[in-house]
Amino acid sequence: MLLELRQSKEAMSLIKKSTHTKLTSEEKTKIKIHLLDICKTIPALAVFLLPGGTFLLPILIKLIPDILPSAFRDDVPVDKK
Repeated sequence: MLLELRQSKEAMSLIKKSTHTKLTSEEKTKIKIHLLDICKTIPALAVFLLPGGTFLLPILIKLIPDILPSAFRDDVPVDKK
Protein backbone atom coordinates (compact mmCIF):
# COMPACT_ATOMS: atom_id res chain seq x y z
CA MET A 1 0.00 0.00 0.00
CA LEU A 2 2.79 2.42 0.89
CA LEU A 3 4.59 1.52 -2.31
CA GLU A 4 1.50 2.35 -4.34
CA LEU A 5 1.17 5.72 -2.59
CA ARG A 6 4.83 6.48 -3.20
CA GLN A 7 4.45 5.60 -6.88
CA SER A 8 1.34 7.76 -7.17
CA LYS A 9 3.11 10.70 -5.58
CA GLU A 10 6.07 10.28 -7.90
CA ALA A 11 3.81 10.01 -10.95
CA MET A 12 1.93 13.17 -9.98
CA SER A 13 5.17 15.09 -9.54
CA LEU A 14 6.37 13.87 -12.95
CA ILE A 15 3.10 14.91 -14.58
CA LYS A 16 3.42 18.36 -12.99
CA LYS A 17 7.03 18.54 -14.15
CA SER A 18 5.99 17.68 -17.70
CA THR A 19 3.95 20.89 -17.93
CA HIS A 20 7.14 22.95 -17.58
CA THR A 21 9.99 20.83 -18.90
CA LYS A 22 10.57 17.91 -21.20
CA LEU A 23 10.67 14.51 -19.47
CA THR A 24 13.42 11.97 -19.96
CA SER A 25 12.58 8.59 -21.44
CA GLU A 26 12.93 6.99 -17.99
CA GLU A 27 10.42 9.44 -16.52
CA LYS A 28 8.01 8.82 -19.40
CA THR A 29 8.30 5.09 -18.78
CA LYS A 30 7.51 5.54 -15.07
CA ILE A 31 4.37 7.53 -15.92
CA LYS A 32 3.32 4.95 -18.50
CA ILE A 33 3.72 2.09 -16.01
CA HIS A 34 1.72 3.94 -13.38
CA LEU A 35 -1.10 4.80 -15.79
CA LEU A 36 -1.26 1.16 -16.87
CA ASP A 37 -1.50 0.16 -13.20
CA ILE A 38 -4.44 2.52 -12.78
CA CYS A 39 -6.11 0.96 -15.82
CA LYS A 40 -5.60 -2.50 -14.27
CA THR A 41 -7.09 -1.43 -10.94
CA ILE A 42 -10.43 -0.32 -12.36
CA PRO A 43 -11.53 -3.75 -13.72
CA ALA A 44 -10.37 -5.46 -10.51
CA LEU A 45 -12.48 -3.05 -8.49
CA ALA A 46 -15.47 -3.65 -10.76
CA VAL A 47 -15.17 -7.42 -10.30
CA PHE A 48 -14.82 -6.98 -6.55
CA LEU A 49 -18.06 -4.95 -6.42
CA LEU A 50 -20.06 -7.67 -8.19
CA PRO A 51 -22.12 -10.06 -6.06
CA GLY A 52 -19.67 -12.81 -5.12
CA GLY A 53 -16.76 -10.69 -6.32
CA THR A 54 -14.79 -11.37 -3.16
CA PHE A 55 -14.64 -15.01 -4.24
CA LEU A 56 -14.29 -14.31 -7.96
CA LEU A 57 -11.38 -11.85 -7.75
CA PRO A 58 -8.84 -14.34 -6.28
CA ILE A 59 -9.80 -16.84 -8.99
CA LEU A 60 -9.29 -14.21 -11.68
CA ILE A 61 -5.92 -13.30 -10.18
CA LYS A 62 -4.85 -16.95 -10.48
CA LEU A 63 -6.09 -17.13 -14.09
CA ILE A 64 -4.93 -13.66 -15.16
CA PRO A 65 -1.99 -12.63 -12.97
CA ASP A 66 -1.44 -9.41 -14.94
CA ILE A 67 -4.71 -8.01 -13.58
CA LEU A 68 -2.90 -6.85 -10.43
CA PRO A 69 -1.07 -3.52 -10.40
CA SER A 70 2.71 -3.80 -10.14
CA ALA A 71 2.80 -2.58 -6.54
CA PHE A 72 0.79 -5.62 -5.44
CA ARG A 73 2.85 -8.24 -7.28
CA ASP A 74 5.94 -9.88 -5.83
CA ASP A 75 7.56 -10.86 -9.15
CA VAL A 76 8.17 -7.30 -10.44
CA PRO A 77 11.83 -6.27 -10.49
CA VAL A 78 12.74 -3.63 -7.90
CA ASP A 79 13.77 -1.05 -10.53
CA LYS A 80 10.23 -1.06 -11.98
CA LYS A 81 8.56 -0.52 -8.61
